[in-house]
Amino acid sequence: MRIQKMSLFFLSFFFVLLITCAEKEEKKAEPQLEIKVKTTEKVRFLYLENMGSYAQLGPVFGQVMQYSMGKGISGMLMGIFYDDPASVPEESLRCEIGIPVPEDFEPDSPFKVKEIPSQQVAYAVLKGPYDQIAQEYGKIMAWAEEQGYVIVGPVVEVYLKGGEGVPESEYLTEVRFPIAEGY
Repeated sequence: MRIQKMSLFFLSFFFVLLITCAEKEEKKAEPQLEIKVKTTEKVRFLYLENMGSYAQLGPVFGQVMQYSMGKGISGMLMGIFYDDPASVPEESLRCEIGIPVPEDFEPDSPFKVKEIPSQQVAYAVLKGPYDQIAQEYGKIMAWAEEQGYVIVGPVVEVYLKGGEGVPESEYLTEVRFPIAEGY
């Protein structure tokens, strides 16, 4: 009888230990996303419009980079994504890929320039391949809602680190959602 009680005790102990360790493993597996709010500066934005799959934007980025380098423009590439791939057909997805330019810059066709106004954004810096960062959008949007904000514009990605010579696992992208106080 005593051996059965001890066995039951050890079994219970190991079961509790196993559950506790599993919970700690789950918490370690998902790093906490640091989401903040800031007001961006207005930006004069040189861009190319694109309609189609967001996964096929490599050539568009290449065109923007080649054109901007040829014009002596440097800076971080940006993307403005207007549509949710979960609710818009792939061939109808709209975005603009570009780079900030000086106030007096005049583009050659097919490039366009517009002003992105100063705006308050909820943002996070995400690490990893471009095709995986959109998986974190929901967390940023949920956080904004929990804080009493409403998303009021398209998502903007600012590519901080990436491209040739950088492993995809080291890419850094700042993802911004324009926000306003909830109504």
